[in-house]
Amino acid sequence: MRLITDKAAWTSVVEAFPKRDAAHEWGYFEAYHQREPALEQVLFYQESPHGKIAYPFFFNQEAKTLSSVYGYTGPLLAIKEEAAWQNFADELAGFCQEEGIQKVEERFHPLLHNEKPLFGQTQLEEKRKVVALKTAEQATLAKLGTSGVRRFIRKAQISGITVESCSIEAIDDFLTIYNATMRRKQANELYYFERSFFETLAAEFGERFWLELAYLDGQVIGGSVNLSSQTCVYGFLTATNPVYQSLGVSQLLYYSLLEKAYAQQIPYALIGGGFHTDEQDSLFLFKKSFVNRHLEDQEIFPYYTATTTW
Repeated sequence: MRLITDKAAWTSVVEAFPKRDAAHEWGYFEAYHQREPALEQVLFYQESPHGKIAYPFFFNQEAKTLSSVYGYTGPLLAIKEEAAWQNFADELAGFCQEEGIQKVEERFHPLLHNEKPLFGQTQLEEKRKVVALKTAEQATLAKLGTSGVRRFIRKAQISGITVESCSIEAIDDFLTIYNATMRRKQANELYYFERSFFETLAAEFGERFWLELAYLDGQVIGGSVNLSSQTCVYGFLTATNPVYQSLGVSQLLYYSLLEKAYAQQIPYALIGGGFHTDEQDSLFLFKKSFVNRHLEDQEIFPYYTATTTW
């Protein structure tokens, strides 16, 4: 087994897997590492005649933990036989023993269906349901979600709201609205981000860093930060000015995101779940309202985690 920390080597390994996501990439880990230097990114990689496996983690030497980065990750798998996975898990267990690891926290990816806990004694936990909207041509998107969703999209368009793709220079406009939203919700510190965090993401992801801002009469009234891959566009953060919520700004942001993703041949927009596990959670129900009943594709998926302690 190789332990990879170098950016070039990490990127070379991850890009060899056709099914992967933004949160598997070195640059995504690097943004969080700069935020919390005690978290050191490491990619565990093994290749054999039975296949290949890559699994990224944060290693906290002081706390003696391995943890998945925030978001949706889990292992990247291209294996022919289950023996490859068992051998990989055994070697990683050996690493944990040598380093005195006391806890391993895993987050899996709902679209990659890679919910394989490393250790046999570990139970999968369904954290919540999440929404991944299928992108489609405009004629199909016109049937998006409930009648209420479609009505709000039309209202936003009639009101003159437009959505524009912006460069990192406009991130402060988004952060003003986002931080105000977090203060209203009395959010944990975890959900606040410095400007430098987004600058790192923009530098690492380049054109795959999508800052989408909603404008009305030249004023920013909402926006979203997204990261794209060939698997999906990951809806990382979204925020709107509540004064304009009744105009359908949130609905138009999601609609525009689906249009852009489809134009770039990205099959899904992974917009996440609710605040809590309850399927009656208001945020989950809002996102669920976008599900396109005219599509046969699944758009609601279970999101799994697993925690092992010694």
